[in-house]
Amino acid sequence: MIDELMDVLGVEEQGRFAEIDDYFFVRVKQYIDELRAKKRQAKTPEEEAKIDDEIRTVKTLVRKIFERRFSRLVRLAISATLGYDEEIKGHLISSEKEFYNKIYDIMVSFREELIG
Repeated sequence: MIDELMDVLGVEEQGRFAEIDDYFFVRVKQYIDELRAKKRQAKTPEEEAKIDDEIRTVKTLVRKIFERRFSRLVRLAISATLGYDEEIKGHLISSEKEFYNKIYDIMVSFREELIG
């Protein structure tokens, strides 16, 4: 999982949306849950600490991926609202497309309300 997260983050750091499936974030949450269960069954403090480190690493990586994608979506919606035609480079999952469309619609409505 860490290798996959590192690969996705690498693409995100290049300014593109990495190709992830709609269940990417769900799978990461499930993996963290599995690690927590494994931690409860750890036999030594060292094993527990190793699992804690992995949980922390996974959470850090997925947070960075989310933040990059989220901020890029918001910037793209702002640009589109202001009339700039920026292309979405890469792949969006269904929930991101829905989020983008909602914030874009809100921004357009707000602009129309204020300046017509």
